[in-house]
Amino acid sequence: MPPGRLAAVALALALTGARQMEADARETLTAPTDLLVARVAEEVPGLTNALRVTAEEWQAAPQDTRYRLSQQGRGPVKQQERAA
Repeated sequence: MPPGRLAAVALALALTGARQMEADARETLTAPTDLLVARVAEEVPGLTNALRVTAEEWQAAPQDTRYRLSQQGRGPVKQQERAA
């Protein structure tokens, strides 16, 4: 069992009195990785931009990797964004 999943299970068990936290932990255990990355990036200020790839990295990535990056909200940084 991956350590992260084990930690999430322990957290869910510890939070049985807090229904919303328990539901969030249960959802985290069943959510696809790409969805989790996108959700966490939205919730942590600045993380989305830190996780994005350069245009060069995007072009060098295989098609399946580009698809996953898109699913995670980690599309390439555009030229005008770089200049800002």
